Amino acid sequence: INGSVEVHINDINPPITILYFGSPYYCDGNNWITSSTAVYLNAADNETGVNATWCRVWHNGWNSWALYTTPLHMDEEGLNYIEYYSVDNVEKTEQAKKKCVFVDNTGPEPNKTVGEPREVWDGNDSIFYPWISEYCWNGGPDQIECWKVTMMTPISLKCVDPEPHPV
Repeated sequence: INGSVEVHINDINPPITILYFGSPYYCDGNNWITSSTAVYLNAADNETGVNATWCRVWHNGWNSWALYTTPLHMDEEGLNYIEYYSVDNVEKTEQAKKKCVFVDNTGPEPNKTVGEPREVWDGNDSIFYPWISEYCWNGGPDQIECWKVTMMTPISLKCVDPEPHPV
């Protein structure tokens, strides 16, 4: 056979793009990430292949559509939307999809309460932590409260994370 063969692919389906999160990531029905969490878009087209994936982010307004080439990182705390779609090599365009994500970069605020009986302790006679005296009540940013307590002293630890962010 001395001829050429032409093959035509009838591409009727657009690509399919999936969004997924790196870590840290938490889901309680809502998607929770931090600004360090990578947001990935993975597109596939089994017929002619993916030509491009496009995305944009909403936080108090949409930014412009941009070509997706590297993982996204959300800079703004609070509610964000990610909108995305892909186009294949014969211009079949996927319908844009949206994903809602909450960005929480603010850690919870711990609150420790030490009841009575107690007395202020300087840490100088510590057996297990010989270095602790330099941090007890030193007035610096690395200061810790040091107390001598008994087995009967109530100690309460609470953690407050301002709404709507989960602990």
